[in-house]
Amino acid sequence: MKIYKDFDFSKISYIRIGHTGKLIVAENMDDLSQIKMMEETKILGNCSKVLFSKKRYKKNFYKLGGDFLKIEKLNDETIMVGAGVKFTTFINFMINENLTGFEELVGIPGTIGGMIKMNAGAFGKNISNNLVSLETLDGKKDKSEIYFSYRETNIESVITFATFRFVKGKKSRIMKNIEKFIKLRKRNQPQDAKTLGSTFKNPTSYQPAWKLIDDVGLRGFCVNDICVSTKHTNFIINRGKGSGTDFLKLVSIIKKKVYEEKKIELELEVEIL
Repeated sequence: MKIYKDFDFSKISYIRIGHTGKLIVAENMDDLSQIKMMEETKILGNCSKVLFSKKRYKKNFYKLGGDFLKIEKLNDETIMVGAGVKFTTFINFMINENLTGFEELVGIPGTIGGMIKMNAGAFGKNISNNLVSLETLDGKKDKSEIYFSYRETNIESVITFATFRFVKGKKSRIMKNIEKFIKLRKRNQPQDAKTLGSTFKNPTSYQPAWKLIDDVGLRGFCVNDICVSTKHTNFIINRGKGSGTDFLKLVSIIKKKVYEEKKIELELEVEIL
């Protein structure tokens, strides 16, 4: 177990907002057992969907490292992945093994555990589509035992490992698909911006959050340095010195205006801590 007493959480936040405090890194199951005995714990993934909105926390924040960063082939098409593995690392592994199935998700900056917890997805594909089973602190769970819906699951326990099943493909075809989805992301989403990605869930497929926000005239609207992206209005970006308070105020303005004009209640996709 590693403990960082004065860790700057803004360094791991994708919107570069965070406090200074204690961060624990669990490297094996014994570490997790010790952390489980602590009061007010909170597991973190890649912090690409989490806003640290306060300056101080009583919580013991922890991440997965060590054993939970392993990727193991169970057979040619079945892979067990540690929950702390970054999705970009896993995609590179899949490319090397000529495995196809997750090309649509390329560019999502999460960890395997965090992405499963929220059933992350893109372009009609969800990470749960290829899931076989999970290992958690409370034991093994088959996919059939878990409720998956749009950006939501009923998983309560800490995920430690996930098993996926894929099919073999031609590397040239896999790379072509990856390039296609990367181009779509670059065309439609802000690049190299400090952002948590999509801020709100889409109420329906024909009423995406970005269009509702755009329709009420909030494209480019800012609260200090926290702004609605001009490229994709469901992305909130930090232009420099934005704070958690600024982010929450902007979210409140967006939700209020969309409800007043469209009578639709937007639901957050990002997690507010």
